[in-house]
Amino acid sequence: MLLARKKSLEDRVVEHLLGSPSQVKRLYTELSGTGNDVSLRALYDAVNNLVAAGVVIKTGKVVQLDQEWLGQLKSQITRVAPLEL
Repeated sequence: MLLARKKSLEDRVVEHLLGSPSQVKRLYTELSGTGNDVSLRALYDAVNNLVAAGVVIKTGKVVQLDQEWLGQLKSQITRVAPLEL
């Protein structure tokens, strides 16, 4: 779940893609280098789940966050944030 204390592989993919689009193999290198035990198959499964959910767009070998999804997320945060103050 996004922004939860315990992060899933999908959460970590989204966090990495916030910076810039990337290839799955590069994501694998970056996520494996952080001491997390992740397989390439698990990463592809997570990316495919995010594509199916409309969170990520895959163009060829490059994956990036769907800008429409990101805009909706920002809108939700902006709408809820004033209620918390």
